[in-house]
Amino acid sequence: MTIRRSVALFSVLAVALWGCPEGTPDDDDSLPPDGDDDDAAPEDPCEAPEDITEDVDAGESVSGGTNNENDDFTGSCEVNAQGGSPDAIFVFTPSATGTYTVSTEDPSTDFDTLIYAFTDCENPTGTEIGCNDDIDFAAEITTSEMVIDVVAGEPVYLVVDGYDSLGHYEMTVTPTICGDGVVAGAEMCDDGNTEPGDGCDATCVWECTDDDAEDDDSLETATETTLPAEIDGMLCPTDENEEFDVFVDFWAVDLTAGEYAQASVVETGGAACDTLELGLAFYDAELEVLGLADPAEGECPSVSIEATVTGRYWIGIAGGDVTVPPQDYTLTVVAGTSECGDGEVEGTEECDDGNEDDDDECTNVCTENDEPTCDVVGTVTAAVNATGDATGAGDDHVSSCYIQGGEGGEDVVYQFDSDADQVVVVTTNLPGSNAAVTDTVVYVREACRSSASEIACNDDFNDDNYLSELGFQANAGQSYWIIVDTWAADSGPFELGLSIAICGDGEVWPGEQCDDGNTTPGDGCENDCTPTP
Repeated sequence: MTIRRSVALFSVLAVALWGCPEGTPDDDDSLPPDGDDDDAAPEDPCEAPEDITEDVDAGESVSGGTNNENDDFTGSCEVNAQGGSPDAIFVFTPSATGTYTVSTEDPSTDFDTLIYAFTDCENPTGTEIGCNDDIDFAAEITTSEMVIDVVAGEPVYLVVDGYDSLGHYEMTVTPTICGDGVVAGAEMCDDGNTEPGDGCDATCVWECTDDDAEDDDSLETATETTLPAEIDGMLCPTDENEEFDVFVDFWAVDLTAGEYAQASVVETGGAACDTLELGLAFYDAELEVLGLADPAEGECPSVSIEATVTGRYWIGIAGGDVTVPPQDYTLTVVAGTSECGDGEVEGTEECDDGNEDDDDECTNVCTENDEPTCDVVGTVTAAVNATGDATGAGDDHVSSCYIQGGEGGEDVVYQFDSDADQVVVVTTNLPGSNAAVTDTVVYVREACRSSASEIACNDDFNDDNYLSELGFQANAGQSYWIIVDTWAADSGPFELGLSIAICGDGEVWPGEQCDDGNTTPGDGCENDCTPTP
């Protein structure tokens, strides 16, 4: 083990405490040099870097401190460092071509380190072969580690630097030896031997022995598959696809427009889905990802898509960790045409309750209804006003017209059944409503549990009135849901009234282009509330 002692540090401290010896001239940095040591040109760090080849060959670490070193070098991973920290340089000559792991992860390393390596000391930037700042910044591991490729007999220069400080370090330089039982460097595996055929070959790369489609790791070589299909495969780290930067198997399937396809990984070979580390995806002809799934909570990944155009689609099953052994899997793929409302969950359907009702747990497009249950307190007509109280009714619904974000108020729901094609006026601007107590918001939906079905909404009737009024076009034989909501915490009693809009009442309601308060023709607005030609 080589120990780098900080002799110069003690000299600096002695001068700081006791001053210069009597008769020794102060350094004035005059030109030409006046003979003081400080006027001498700094040493070239590349002239005699410490050679640690014997330490590396003996498996020993190198210790020292950066406190009396200069700041001579900069690595590519030093972009966020504070700069100006001293560094120490070493050189070693590898005895064999391969990979080495360089690390300062040791309890005796007491500061935030950076390490980098290059092959030409006079041109470190152009010949850098490795650089690392933190092993794991998120975990606050600020020591450094890197894997470098070396060539036997060619010197490698190593630098230990600081992020924003100096300190003591311990550095190890370890060769990667396949067959020593330790996975290191670029090794995918190491089973303690170099025998082939046992799952880990003589170069410490995983061996795949039973993948029937080993040449399917690109779109060009994807295996054409007739549906339905059950595919037995094996994902190997040797199935590397450089375009996607993952290990992947591909299958090609042909679909017609409107047809769905569902691909699912099933447990096989004794491997449960919670032990698999596979991702599953569908791609279209433009190589866009149409659907993606990963194993979660022990569930096998499954992806469904619906073809928008007739043509070829691709299924990819992938993994990105080279340290994971080859994974056996079984992939099932089915195709067909789904019909929402037939009671069977197929393709991209989230649910199918056997009906086309949009107000239950499953919508009329077979998606799960995320709206709350719609509790209707009664039916309203244009003949009789309804009185109610939102206090304690619950905050179940939201609208599109809350002014200044006054959401959170309680709401009451009524049903209206239209017996004709007509414009219906809804209002809370009535004696039974007190704007000072209950600030209402009224909106109308075609489906009670679907906020997307809202067709009309009003918050404040006018600037001086916090009550509400709106009109909407109703169709004969259709039901509508009228929701009286309240602004924020302003819940309380209200009166709700409905009326049928009539041309000539002076209000321009939905369906009317004008309304001049009469039905006199030829005066600019005709008796059907259209402009006079």
